[in-house]
Amino acid sequence: MEIEALRQRYRFTVKDFYRMAEEGILGADTRAELIDGDVIEMPPIGPSHATVVTRISTALTRMVEDRAQIRTQLPIHLGEMDEPEPDVCIVKPNDVYYHRHPDASDVLLVIEVSDSSAAYDRIKKGRIYSRAWIPEYWIIDIPASRLEVYRSPGHEGYAEKRELRRDDSVSCMALPDLTIELSEILEP
Repeated sequence: MEIEALRQRYRFTVKDFYRMAEEGILGADTRAELIDGDVIEMPPIGPSHATVVTRISTALTRMVEDRAQIRTQLPIHLGEMDEPEPDVCIVKPNDVYYHRHPDASDVLLVIEVSDSSAAYDRIKKGRIYSRAWIPEYWIIDIPASRLEVYRSPGHEGYAEKRELRRDDSVSCMALPDLTIELSEILEP
């Protein structure tokens, strides 16, 4: 039997997570998210990551107008044990977000920008988003200079995956008339 199998894992709820912040256990400057009950420290944002997040969020904001809202590095509530902070998220327009974070039924598209976390975003976060029935998930893999598009969520992950390069364009399923040229987002 593996040693890890003998260890008891304590999983936090979203309520615990917020209480830890209120009590100062998580500092005001701590960048963390709750994934599968684990408090995950988020790495510092490097220049290329910041640039890609800015480019994609600016392009989407210009295009969606009042048909949706663009949220950048803000929480989405995906259940009692999950409250990730995706780099960019398109949600249905709703004033209720003043009182609560968007939940899975509000989310049209989640985008993660990966400078060094592509495997984690692909496997762990992909599973979380898929199990929450987020209809579409994109990973912008900076080192590989590609966009991974995931659609058709299920309990075991997304059934459909496409890889796009800098010369390609992409549209969100929920807003198919909006096309993003990847050359505007990815470095050559």
